[in-house]
Amino acid sequence: METPTMMTIQLPGGWLLRHGQKTCGGPAELAWNGKTVLRDFQCRFDALTDAAFAVRTVRFFRKGGQGVASSEGQVNPLTGNALRQITRYGANAARVTWDVAWRKDTAAKIGVEIGSATLVGVWRRVLVIPDFAAWANGQTAQWHDLQPGKTLVISPIPLAVVGERDDGVQVEFSMGFDVWRWQRGLGDFGPGSSQVAFTVNDQDVTFQRQILRGGEDVVPAAREYRFCSQIAWRAPAPAAPAAFPPAAPLAFQADGNGLAALPAAGSDGVLSFALDFAAMPVAPSARRDDGSGLPCWESNVTQRAARRAIRQIAAAGATGFLRLDGLTPGRCQDGSHCDRKHGAAHWDLQGILTFAAWARQCLGDGWTMTAPQPHDPWLLLPSLADPLAVTGFRTSTDEE
Repeated sequence: METPTMMTIQLPGGWLLRHGQKTCGGPAELAWNGKTVLRDFQCRFDALTDAAFAVRTVRFFRKGGQGVASSEGQVNPLTGNALRQITRYGANAARVTWDVAWRKDTAAKIGVEIGSATLVGVWRRVLVIPDFAAWANGQTAQWHDLQPGKTLVISPIPLAVVGERDDGVQVEFSMGFDVWRWQRGLGDFGPGSSQVAFTVNDQDVTFQRQILRGGEDVVPAAREYRFCSQIAWRAPAPAAPAAFPPAAPLAFQADGNGLAALPAAGSDGVLSFALDFAAMPVAPSARRDDGSGLPCWESNVTQRAARRAIRQIAAAGATGFLRLDGLTPGRCQDGSHCDRKHGAAHWDLQGILTFAAWARQCLGDGWTMTAPQPHDPWLLLPSLADPLAVTGFRTSTDEE
């Protein structure tokens, strides 16, 4: 269904998204079973939201088994700050990239928000996965109750927050791989210059992700700034996972050249495999430097090795069952994983979601797939609830 001003995107599980066709940013609404959950996912430059920008282009298309919404706009035609947003939708998560072009000698008098929103209904609590430095120092994820008429403030911006409504619906706002960009923001304006805030109102909760708190003397350098992020959503009673037949474990070749020979199908002709990426042999330079020794999913070496394995599985047949272990995020500061010359704080949730989308596209909709998480807080993130789900965006012309 389309209208002159709104594009409607149907998603699995009764979810629906609406995007403005003449506005920059979005989505304008996320709904479940006909009732609004989130509205006005947007950026804000001082008092002006991206919905009020002068729009240059808005496009909706499918690519790689994902739905893509792309838009560009400016505060004022030709002269104002500009924003480009690309949103890649899967079954229950979206990866969002913003490019913010800041005009010379322009102050952020009130502040700059990146990916704020209104959560509709009564929201009872918020899960907070702390900022990178606190996480590295041993701080763990915690639930915080939301109180009517109160504001919950977390500074600096945490890696992820998950709001939970009184009916059990959840919405996640998480940082992209580029933690160092979020740490730097739009410049060094002192401690406490970034924060998220949940303000509890009568009928909704205002979520603000403020990358820069403003002031008359807060003047970011004129340049283009990029920020990546994820949003995800989960119903209160998700569908029960599909029953898997007994799975044959797959093994990696010791030299890193893909998988050893795949086992044959079972007596019923059904392929059912299990693969643990924690055992994938990659060079030390491709592993996280957090002491875990696990592959970092932001490393191109890790991605290439994992994709080689998936291609081998895809060659075995068009249908089957596949459990992928080891798709669990972690922290890292090896800058080479992010094409940086020096250390750069990052985590690899985004790399995992990128790989999962590719794996689903490569294997096709005939494979039943799962990526179980071993423990909290990853069990609590909607983005990791079913990253290998069929998206509904696949077409015969999709690129892999």
